[in-house]
Amino acid sequence: MSEKNEKPAEYKRSDASVKSSREFGYAARAASVLKQVILPMVFGKYGNQLHKRLQSRIISVLHTGPEAKKGKRGLADGDVTLMKGLSYNPYMQFSTLAPGISVGVVIDPVSRKVHLRVRNTGESGFKWPEQAISACLDVQVVAMDVERLTVDTYGLERLDFGLRDSDATEKKASVPITEMDHRLILVNVSISFLRVDSAGGGAHISHHQRCHAAYIAAASYVKDGKVVEFKPDATPSKSVAQPPVYGAALTKWDES
Repeated sequence: MSEKNEKPAEYKRSDASVKSSREFGYAARAASVLKQVILPMVFGKYGNQLHKRLQSRIISVLHTGPEAKKGKRGLADGDVTLMKGLSYNPYMQFSTLAPGISVGVVIDPVSRKVHLRVRNTGESGFKWPEQAISACLDVQVVAMDVERLTVDTYGLERLDFGLRDSDATEKKASVPITEMDHRLILVNVSISFLRVDSAGGGAHISHHQRCHAAYIAAASYVKDGKVVEFKPDATPSKSVAQPPVYGAALTKWDES
């Protein structure tokens, strides 16, 4: 047989390459699962970009896990708080459209509830797009089994803020979670606007990329009935109780 037709020797990947590949695959699967529950908050847009943003952030979390577990690290092993702040719309930030909105989150594993508080400073709370008549705030809580990569999602009633509403407001809600232990808990928040046409009719929620935004307002991992306080690498993670400070059907605001 000529040298030209000989089969090349089988390529053998390094141990480090195999381990990195495993974690890359885990991050891709986790991102795919999360993307499906997040897409409705951005009107089904940015699918591929959203997947890449989620995957990249998940890989960053995995890299904070113990080096000794490399190749087998999951979200439970890393600093999941790195997920916080991730923007789902690559073209617009939540803080740009809703600078006066703050979202407070307390995760209480004892009662298996996520306590939420939304504050609006008033008329300066939003950057109003042209012909907008109302701002719409949606909040979603996600509980993800980081080993099986399954999720439970919990929604809240939409909060509407009128263009002429000038008073500061505060809303509270407590969301009961069916299973919280050994789960990644994410709180997703989105802002969109009800707009009308030039004649004042045709009211619709705008899907324009500059008129809506969504992000992760909180990210925590719960283990053995406590919120995990991440400690880098070889130092064992410490679990700390996090009691509520205020206080899956659609949860209503101002209900505990």
